[in-house]
Amino acid sequence: MEHHVRLRSVLARIAQWSTSAEVFLTYQQWAGPSANDAIGLLIDQASALYTEVTNLWQSAESPTTLRESLAPIIKEKGFRLTSRPHGLPGLLGFHVALAAVRAPIGEELMRNDGPRRALVDRAFLHLNRTLVVDHDVQARWSTALAAGETECERWGALHLLQHGIYAFKAHAIHARTDLILGTPLQVDERVRSAEALVLTEWKVADATNAPARAAEAKRQIAAYAAGALGGFELRSVRYVVVVSDRSAPMPADEREGEVTYRYVNIAVRPHVPSVGARIGGPR
Repeated sequence: MEHHVRLRSVLARIAQWSTSAEVFLTYQQWAGPSANDAIGLLIDQASALYTEVTNLWQSAESPTTLRESLAPIIKEKGFRLTSRPHGLPGLLGFHVALAAVRAPIGEELMRNDGPRRALVDRAFLHLNRTLVVDHDVQARWSTALAAGETECERWGALHLLQHGIYAFKAHAIHARTDLILGTPLQVDERVRSAEALVLTEWKVADATNAPARAAEAKRQIAAYAAGALGGFELRSVRYVVVVSDRSAPMPADEREGEVTYRYVNIAVRPHVPSVGARIGGPR
């Protein structure tokens, strides 16, 4: 797990550095006398990041799959950068080098995101179990259910946040919406303090139309294209959440390419506590 956290940290820092570098390269003609200072700062940061990636490649603790995927980039493709890069050519060189190593690290994290998937599943299970035994929570969710999907989204996202999960929904191919605030999601340090960023789509239904509502939600989130937040955004699983008064039937998990669509029923007043708080289908 510690190595997984290290990979996440490196990937997040590379993404942040790349954003800064792209802003500078776009507006460098207006930087004036401070341009050289900005280039120097960016190169220093990139050099430290690239050294850390090289150490990961050489570390015996790194998964074999990661070391094998990084080897052609670091060892064979001329991105060793052993001499001290400087100036605009050096900045561009680091931009290319760090962009090249992002994909292997992100892919490795996707292969090993089991702990975060388990965390999300456990959070939904906790919510369903809470609705069985806590009448105050049940009353709150009954009010939310009557108010509609937006209110259910807000309370659901708040519950997930207690488990270290930042849930969002997609309002465009690449755009994310904060479920609690209803505004475009700004992925800042507060959001990054969570264990994972998770795509969800929430629907309100009853036992008769729950499968149709679940299918509708799945179509909506299927169009979303994950951004460059590998290692933080849980890209291998997307959650379709259907809130109903009583327990409602849910489809089994569906896998399309590298993405699994997991169906979750939040039953505000489950029929039988021993079976009514079930989430999803067979694993």
